[in-house]
Amino acid sequence: AEITGLSVMLVDGATQRPTGVPCQISKNWHDDGNAMYAGYHGYWWTANALLRLPAGSSVSLKFFVNYETYGGVPAYSHAQLSIVGYSDKWLWEQAALGTGGENMCFDPLGL
Repeated sequence: AEITGLSVMLVDGATQRPTGVPCQISKNWHDDGNAMYAGYHGYWWTANALLRLPAGSSVSLKFFVNYETYGGVPAYSHAQLSIVGYSDKWLWEQAALGTGGENMCFDPLGL
C-alpha cells in the first residue's frame, strides 16, 4: 500500500465503530539524500489525536489504519505533508482516494 492514501481513525474498543475523534496525519516520502530534509529522510507518517479525559477515567479505543476501503467503501484521506527543510510556508496538503496512487498535492494558501 502507498503512503499517499492511507487514513487513520480511533474506534470504540468494544463495538469497533468509529468514534469521530479527529486524527491529524503528517506524511513524508522524500528519500533522496538531500541535506535540506534535516534528518527527516525516508517514508514515514505520524497520526495524532487529542483526548480530554477526566482524572481517573479510562476509555477503550483501537487505532485503525485504512488503505483501499473501509467497510467496502473506497477510503478517502486528507493529510498535511511534511516539508521540513523545503519551505517555511508549512502548508502543503494531500488528498487521495484509496492507496493506489489516485491523489493530488496542493497548497491551499496558493503561496
